[in-house]
Amino acid sequence: MNIRNGLSRLLRLKGGSRGAGFPDPDDPNLVIVVEAADETESASEVLARSPAWNPEAPAVLRYRFAIGTTASRDLRAPLEAEGWLLRTGTGTESSTPTAEPEPATLIAQCVRPIDAVTCARENSRMVGLAQRHRARLLGWQALQAPLRNDRPRK
Repeated sequence: MNIRNGLSRLLRLKGGSRGAGFPDPDDPNLVIVVEAADETESASEVLARSPAWNPEAPAVLRYRFAIGTTASRDLRAPLEAEGWLLRTGTGTESSTPTAEPEPATLIAQCVRPIDAVTCARENSRMVGLAQRHRARLLGWQALQAPLRNDRPRK
């Protein structure tokens, strides 16, 4: 583990990543400011097309994986070791029954400042993890608190 990842993990474990200015991944007021489903699109292009992304503010970086039961256990271990917050859900929102079981969705989240280099590095890592553990990367998102002028008026 390199020093930067170790410090980031230590801050997350000690609650430092949720200090002043850092969003809570479970905050319902967070909005998706960046979203990408095409793993070939560069992170700099994805960030550049987002008018809502605030490069000065930390974000909740979220990756979604389609997983089977064996992939779930194998994929969880390295992500948990790095301090990612993991959630599971269903693969689709469809209510139509199908003959084959729906894959589950594993959602990995962490809180950090993001830029094109950070997102490109993490995306590359996540694609590799998915391939090694029989999962499929569905895409990534960044969530931030809405800008003051974007918040709903009361």
